[in-house]
Amino acid sequence: MSGSRNISAGLQASIASRAASLTVLLKIVPASAIYSALCVTKLDRDYAYDDGAGLLTYSALVGVTPAAMQASSAMTVGNSEAKSLVAASTAATLDAKDVRAGAYDNAEYTFMVIDFEHPEYGHWIPPNGHGVVGQQTIDERGLSVTFELTDLTKLLKQSVVENWSRQCRAIFGSQPIGTGGGVVEQKHPCGKSLTSMWTGSRSVSAPGAESDRAFTCSGLSMPAGTYVPGMLEWLTGDNAGRSEMVEAQSGLGVITLKFPMAYPIKTGDTFTIRPDCTRTPDGTNGCKFHFASVSTVEWKQHYRGEWQTPVADGDSLSTPGASA
Repeated sequence: MSGSRNISAGLQASIASRAASLTVLLKIVPASAIYSALCVTKLDRDYAYDDGAGLLTYSALVGVTPAAMQASSAMTVGNSEAKSLVAASTAATLDAKDVRAGAYDNAEYTFMVIDFEHPEYGHWIPPNGHGVVGQQTIDERGLSVTFELTDLTKLLKQSVVENWSRQCRAIFGSQPIGTGGGVVEQKHPCGKSLTSMWTGSRSVSAPGAESDRAFTCSGLSMPAGTYVPGMLEWLTGDNAGRSEMVEAQSGLGVITLKFPMAYPIKTGDTFTIRPDCTRTPDGTNGCKFHFASVSTVEWKQHYRGEWQTPVADGDSLSTPGASA
């Protein structure tokens, strides 16, 4: 369960008396810094409140309707839902495009109960009131969004230790924990710096037959396969801020993405692209390829896999009844 054990005497009295001035605030903070926090309230007017992280305005126009919260002391994952309106004419908008683009994937949410007549009482975070946003569903008319909310117990269900694998388990470009600067951090990182690998802004000259995943860039004159595997990030257009893996790239600048984008790719949309890693030692864009400029053996300091594990032995150890 997740909740705030500290509650002021004033707010506790308001809750005990079921005061008419109680309301709920919901703050959703996206994982990506390019999106602003979504702040909504059940109140019939916008409300400015500082929860200790800065003064924010909670929108009444977007609003929120929370479902019953479920929490348990048996370490099961607490869950709930919250529904908000899609309002396109307010500064504190909830945009369906952002939802489809993944703006709120793995975002952190916080539910707060306050007495809006007495903000000096502070707030209370109920059990299951803090956690991670799961699946988001837009209704068929596009008028509202339902957020799945799961508490922090869900994180405890994930594996803590690493399993062996022939392929590298590190995220390409990850750095040691504590590096900062917005880079991906891991306990056992890759260590490759990606700063100089991005191409800078490139422009779409024509969308392909599959306009949501294929296009041509006339200014990308690189040998075929240079960016396979690769990563592409959109800078402008309807898909701005979204990243996707590159599945194919020709010497003529024809690029095909691995999965479709949320919106069709249009002429003039700009992007930046870089090579990724095959997660194997050999070949183009393999670990040896990326670290060859340092030395022929440098890659061994960065490869997070057991590439010498015999395949036959690995298969036998995975067979029911087999023993080592």
